[in-house]
Amino acid sequence: MYDFVWDFGDFFGEVNMVYNVHLLLHFWKIVSMLGPMWAYSAFCFELGNGRLVKLVNGTTGVATQIVNKYHMAAAAAELVGGGQYAVRDRAINFCNEVGRYK
Repeated sequence: MYDFVWDFGDFFGEVNMVYNVHLLLHFWKIVSMLGPMWAYSAFCFELGNGRLVKLVNGTTGVATQIVNKYHMAAAAAELVGGGQYAVRDRAINFCNEVGRYK
């Protein structure tokens, strides 16, 4: 496996030498620890990655974008969820009504 990864750039071009090719070097350890790859799923990680991608617009300051949008969503949940700055039921009902007409 090491030889394949080492020569991959020569065979397929360095532009195709992506992170997944590097991961091939680690599969043996994962399989020895967790068993055959067909026996477990990575879909939970894919779901998380999909959620992160939705927090990003553009390619500049990706980590900052994710952190800012996460904190905004958490603050909004705090407001609606009844924390220290809880929104009154009347305001929530108003927002729900407005949302129906979109």
